[in-house]
Amino acid sequence: MLLLCSLLSAQVDKSYFDVYYSTYQSWCGGAYGSGSGTNYTFCVRFKKDVEICLDTVWFVDDPRYLTCNKYVGSVKEIKIHKGDSIKFTSSVYYPGERDKIYGLDLGSEKKVISKNPCPDVKCAALIQFHVNGVKYYYPINNIVGQPASNAP
Repeated sequence: MLLLCSLLSAQVDKSYFDVYYSTYQSWCGGAYGSGSGTNYTFCVRFKKDVEICLDTVWFVDDPRYLTCNKYVGSVKEIKIHKGDSIKFTSSVYYPGERDKIYGLDLGSEKKVISKNPCPDVKCAALIQFHVNGVKYYYPINNIVGQPASNAP
């Protein structure tokens, strides 16, 4: 899933952090009619002290909230020190037949309602972040696939 970046119009900044590990793993629910999905992991190492908010990951035109293993919700600015590493995750859920029967749509609550603000950036994913109220993007060229798993 390696795509070249064409950074034409978005405000891209790689000076705050590096994504040193990014993976995805598809999964299927174990019960008949249950859903499936993909879990994404992004490990970030910061290059300098900063108050920053990493809130969204864009998969082309499909934005998803990022969650963080160190802080409850990553939608507010957090104080980071140079050398800190944090793991961010995001999930895409595809409801199964049983979920639709019971009226469940667990995937929609994690989805950001927005249009892609940077359609000219062509990458595997973009991490959207804010520093001092200014929005930036970090392009991810490659997301490594892990073996699929089946839930019990």
